[in-house]
Order: sequence, then structure tokens, then C-alpha cells
Amino acid sequence: MYCGSGAAGGVGPVQPGTAFAAQGTLVGKDSNYDGVITPNEMGFIPSGGAVPLPEEDCADCVKTVTTYKTVTVPCTRNQYKTVNIKVPKTVPYTAYRPVTKYREITRQMPKTIYVNVNEQVPYTTQEPYTAHKTIYIDQPKTTCTPVTKIITRRIPVVNVIPQNPGPCPPGPDPMPQPIDPVYPINPIYPVNPPRPGGFSDVQVTGEIQQLANQVKDEALMRLKRQGIDTSAWCKWDVVMAQKQIVSGVNYKIKVHVHHNTFVDLMVHVPHSGHGGHHAKIQLMDVRLSKQNMWAL
Repeated sequence: MYCGSGAAGGVGPVQPGTAFAAQGTLVGKDSNYDGVITPNEMGFIPSGGAVPLPEEDCADCVKTVTTYKTVTVPCTRNQYKTVNIKVPKTVPYTAYRPVTKYREITRQMPKTIYVNVNEQVPYTTQEPYTAHKTIYIDQPKTTCTPVTKIITRRIPVVNVIPQNPGPCPPGPDPMPQPIDPVYPINPIYPVNPPRPGGFSDVQVTGEIQQLANQVKDEALMRLKRQGIDTSAWCKWDVVMAQKQIVSGVNYKIKVHVHHNTFVDLMVHVPHSGHGGHHAKIQLMDVRLSKQNMWAL
């Protein structure tokens, strides 16, 4: 049987009766789409003796950290209320109107002699009839009005932090090197003094944190213009800084803004003006960075 090929790491043609044993994975693909995987559609991938770790065997690789933050959200509810409104209604009533009628009376007429003569004379009287008018009455009606209130809730925020393993134990060195003697470090004169005009590491102080805070708004605005989403950033902590003496002082400041997210700031502080007052500091550049390397 010919299982696999040389390109796939398989075993080539062998003599009849020959056997082999190897550790690996037997794979196959239905190339002609007939629903059956035949021996010539199989291949053998040797593993070289390395057994991969199972996917679930990573309990010590990550750490889950739960924090809490307070958020405010709008809450809208429908508020129902019954009110009386005026609606028109037509009702009948009895009214009176003048009507001219005729009746027969007897009166004196000039004549040689007076005799009674009957004639029709008009007179006015009030006659009732049924008319209609519109009045307004109270009718209950239920209204629905959305009412929005701002409520505060404390929600959990779960972050998964990777945990790097410790360094591998050192193996035996075939050519051991002599161990350099350890000398005490003079804090006034460091072992590696800063180069003139170059950047040198400095300790993170409250003054450097204050410089980062002063340019925070402008830095976030520039990053948003670059299309970077900063809505999830919840901190602004300086973790590393470097200093360069020029016409003034340049600071490279690394700020931790979110889980495994860092921002590098280039801040220029001019010389002090008259009276010892600092001139306005300038944010020269801002970029996304990594923890142990500078992006500027």
C-alpha cells in the first residue's frame, strides 16, 4: 500500500512484506467527490514525536480578573394617566320662535249704522319647536407619555490577562564563562551615563505623570482622528519615561491606557521663562505602542 507522498511526509513505495511504524496523523480528502475516501486519497503526516498540548490545557496560561465600574444609562418607561377632555355632543332642547297667525275678530266699522264685520287680522305668539345645539362635556381619556430617567448601575468588567511562563531552566554550558565581579553602584555616577543629546531612562515621578495628564485630551483627539477607538480606555498611568536635553527638555512617556494597550507620547518642555515660570508644553507626537518597546 502506498500511503501519502514524500511531499506530505509519507512513506514511499516499499518491497512486498515490508512494514513500518511511525507516529503521526492519517488524513484524507474526497478529491473526486464520490462520497468515498480511497487509499490514494489519503496521506500520512508524521508528528516527529512531538505531542501537541490539548486546547483545554491552558488553565495556567491566562488569568481572569473581574473589576467593577459604575455606569449611567437612560431608562425610559411609559407613564399612563387618565385625564378629562372636552368633546362636542349634540343634544335636543325646546326653544321658542315668533310665528304670525291669523284669527277672526269683530270690531266696529264706520257705517251709517254699525254692524259686526268679520275679518282676518295678524297676531304674534310663541310656539315651541325642537331644535339642536352643541355642548361640550367631560370624557375620560388615558394618555401614554414616555418618561426618561438616568439611573446608575455597577457592572462587572471581566478581563482575561495572559500569564507568561517563567524562563526555561538553563542547560549545561559546554564553555562556561567567568563570572564578572559585582561592584556597588554609585547612585551619583551611574554605570551607563546618558549620551549628550540622546534619550536616557528616567524614574517615573509625579511631575512626569502631570505632564502626561496635561496633554491627555490632545493626545486622545489625535488618536481618534487616526481612527483609533478609545472608548474602552479606562486608565492613563505612566509606566516608563525617557529624557533628552535639547533647547528645553524632550520626554518620551509610555502610558498604560487599557489591558495590554500602551500609548507613547513625545512631549517638549521649553526652558523656564522669566520669573521661573514654565512655558506652554507641546505634544510633539503620539502613537500606539507595546509594553517593552518604543514606537517613537
